[in-house]
Amino acid sequence: MPSGVDFDSAYYDRVQWSVPDTLKDVLSSACAGLSVLDVGCGIGVVGEVVVRVAAKYTGVDISAHAVSVCTAKGLEAFCADAMAVDMSGYDLVLALEVLEHLSNPAGAVERMAAAPRSIVTVPRTDDPTKYDDPTHVSLLTAPAWLRLFAAANLFPDRWFEVDWGDRSVSVGWGLRRIA
Repeated sequence: MPSGVDFDSAYYDRVQWSVPDTLKDVLSSACAGLSVLDVGCGIGVVGEVVVRVAAKYTGVDISAHAVSVCTAKGLEAFCADAMAVDMSGYDLVLALEVLEHLSNPAGAVERMAAAPRSIVTVPRTDDPTKYDDPTHVSLLTAPAWLRLFAAANLFPDRWFEVDWGDRSVSVGWGLRRIA
């Protein structure tokens, strides 16, 4: 997590959070019938989509505020650093718009590889030096992300883009662990 950033109500209140239809479609098909861990679940907007189709949904976030919003929505969520969470008991791990916030995304990806499948989205950027968001401390190009995933034996079986409207466009992958 970036130093000096507090993921509290002020952080979550600055943006109108919603899940674009493209991502809803990906999640609805990929999560159906599975146990899903949503790393960096935030205030639960993705959880509200996933809980409808997953056998089990669990969110985890470093923000106590975000977790309290999730639980108020009736979602199962807990407050923890993702690097301390055992991900091996889940069929699918989501890390949507999370890895770019971490100072050690490779460590998080290695943790995610404990589950057989993952879905990841990150901001699409061809030139990370031109991206201006102080909470994004690990910006990589798509080929660099793919190399990081491969180092953890995670390989893409799906690629998609997410248009966040006026905010940005992200690239996403469905990843499978290959032993």
